[in-house]
Amino acid sequence: MRTLALLVVLGSSLLACAGEIAPEASGQTASQQRADDAEQEQEQEPAKSIDEGAAKADDFPAPTWGLSRGGCLLNEGPDAPGECTVGTERDCPEGFERGFGSSGGPGFCKQKCVNVSGEARWSEPTRDGLYCPYFDTNLNAGKCACNTPLVLSFDGAAVDFATNATGSFDLSRDGVCHGGDWPTAVTPWLALDRDGNGSIDSGAELFGSATKLGNGSFARNGFDALRDLDDNEDGVLDAKDAAFAKIVVWSDRNMDRLSTPNELTSLAEAGVKAIDLHDRREMRCDARGNCEGERSRFTMTDGRRGTVIDVYLVQR
Repeated sequence: MRTLALLVVLGSSLLACAGEIAPEASGQTASQQRADDAEQEQEQEPAKSIDEGAAKADDFPAPTWGLSRGGCLLNEGPDAPGECTVGTERDCPEGFERGFGSSGGPGFCKQKCVNVSGEARWSEPTRDGLYCPYFDTNLNAGKCACNTPLVLSFDGAAVDFATNATGSFDLSRDGVCHGGDWPTAVTPWLALDRDGNGSIDSGAELFGSATKLGNGSFARNGFDALRDLDDNEDGVLDAKDAAFAKIVVWSDRNMDRLSTPNELTSLAEAGVKAIDLHDRREMRCDARGNCEGERSRFTMTDGRRGTVIDVYLVQR
């Protein structure tokens, strides 16, 4: 299953993904690339509305949970009603990421109709032979991701997916994904202690595809989960929304995957004033298959701006 999480700028190990050119491929150093990216971000104004280029939630099918191998299927399954005929294949429609299809390399995209919990859905084959519903796949790695939580990037800090985190954390809130790479405290998690026990216990308390929405369904990604808390529906999460005061920033400084009170900071204490809920999709992946997906801006009380990033942590 894949985990959505918001991260910030790319680290030096980022590779080309969905048409992006990595620093290594272009001849630039990682620091030059980060500087260029930061300069371009400063020149861009945040999206004013979904119609101005942000991804609409209805543009993509929602993920389905409880499947084998972390949200992905080992085979196409029996016939079922739905959007397609189980077993049929097609080229990816315009707007879908170009990844690794069942018989193609980078830039090739093929979908297959599979039975997802009794419903026929289009999926994308990965290089390891699984069929993942769209948004449950790290296409560059050919793997299924655990979840899609959000992270915050302050001052253009690069996202670093560390490999040395200890302990375990149930990212997918179903026990499937509990290890794998882990963002450092430089780009902390955005979280909400939903059960009020003083700690962040699973991916259900992050903002991603393991977050249950008010209508009982699960979020497509971290921004979908945040939009569910936009009380006045103005496209901004700020002090006018009741949940804003309860959301925290989790900086796991000792990398043990266990939250402690001194690692949890309110948005106000972190200097975050407002989060723009109009995200855009910009897929970038590292050599181990961890990807950045959707992103948006947040504004700080001193006028500076940072980036909210939905991260896709590959299942290990």
